[in-house]
Amino acid sequence: MKLQNLLFLSLAPLSLASSLHAVDYIWDGGGTNSAWGQGANFVGNAIVFGDTTDIIYAATGAARLTETNYLGANRTIRSLSYDSDITTAHTLRFSSAASPFLGRDIVFDSSTGTSNVNIDSNSTIIWQAAGDFDAGGSGAAVLNNDLDINHNGNGTFIIQNNIIDGTASAKVTKTGAGFVELKGSGNTFSGGLEIQQGRVTFQPTTGTYSTGTGAITLNGVASADLNVGAVLNFGGVVTTEVSNALVIGSGGTITIGNSSSTITFSGAISGNSSGELLRIGAGNMILTGNITNNGDLTVSTNADTTLSDTSSTTFYIGANGINNGIKYGAGSADLFLDGEFVFDLTSASTTIGDSWSIVDSAFSNAVYSGTFAVNGFTETAAGIWTAGTYEFSELTGNLSVVPEPGTYALLGGLLTLTSVMLRRRRES
Repeated sequence: MKLQNLLFLSLAPLSLASSLHAVDYIWDGGGTNSAWGQGANFVGNAIVFGDTTDIIYAATGAARLTETNYLGANRTIRSLSYDSDITTAHTLRFSSAASPFLGRDIVFDSSTGTSNVNIDSNSTIIWQAAGDFDAGGSGAAVLNNDLDINHNGNGTFIIQNNIIDGTASAKVTKTGAGFVELKGSGNTFSGGLEIQQGRVTFQPTTGTYSTGTGAITLNGVASADLNVGAVLNFGGVVTTEVSNALVIGSGGTITIGNSSSTITFSGAISGNSSGELLRIGAGNMILTGNITNNGDLTVSTNADTTLSDTSSTTFYIGANGINNGIKYGAGSADLFLDGEFVFDLTSASTTIGDSWSIVDSAFSNAVYSGTFAVNGFTETAAGIWTAGTYEFSELTGNLSVVPEPGTYALLGGLLTLTSVMLRRRRES
């Protein structure tokens, strides 16, 4: 929206705030301090908070944009935007405006049902937690509805506050190529986190990450280019667990950057599309839950990836060569298979000789442990699992259709009989 239009809206009668039409309030920093509660800090020298209030940081009042701003009190707004002409780092502190800086909340409550944080700035944007807390607020972002974070800049949006449910089971959706950092613990929003583009990093924590109780959905592209794909990133040195379920939509990437890190995903991994899950980075990843997504798991780089002895991985088998599998990406990736494979043969070919690559033969180190098993199959020889006409080989990583043992015996008998008959013919 053009600045002159924003100015016009901000000068509109304040009674508009009670209507269903959003009202834009543009920060110009004209007050005596940098608290949101001072109307003089906004174009038009007035501010009314509520579910139609859109606050915009633009070039106006650039001197105060470099300062730390304060909520001052609990504030209810519909959306918050940082324009592209914001060229310096900006901090918003969720606290009172004076010492001891007691915690204060932003309540996102939209008359249209979804709130937005829009970032076009290429600078670092920080939401900073308060130093102390009191009954006036916890220093949190409280969601009375879903929140969309649209980050189209090339900077990082760092959220040091907890994101919590208000009156709704709220979902957070990340779009745009910009990077977002979330707290590793303390978030309790329950509608889930969906990443459609860009990198979302969990700030290091020990124990269990807390990104709310909902699923984490990767609904973008699986790509090693962190500016293109939907990326879930773990920075720093951490050994921790992520208990959220993972949903693989159209695809995404998990990256664990530090070689001393181990991230355990204990939730289920599901998805009804053919979206790929790409795993990159120098850290180790352990999957302990049920894996039922239809797409491939691609493993890259030199770190370990383990399907633990409590895990169950389902492969959907179709016509010859049509299936999801565990693919080799790049580097000397190590793969440890301790759990159970499940082959869904509902739509599988029954033609003898057809085969499917389950574990990519490019893996130089795919290790099947003593706890590995194939559901419904019997290990008939070392590393050979059979069920009817289907055979899985640990050596090749392939599932194939073979004649049943009885067929082998019959063929052997027929060959013997044919040989005897031919010999008798020659003798006569």
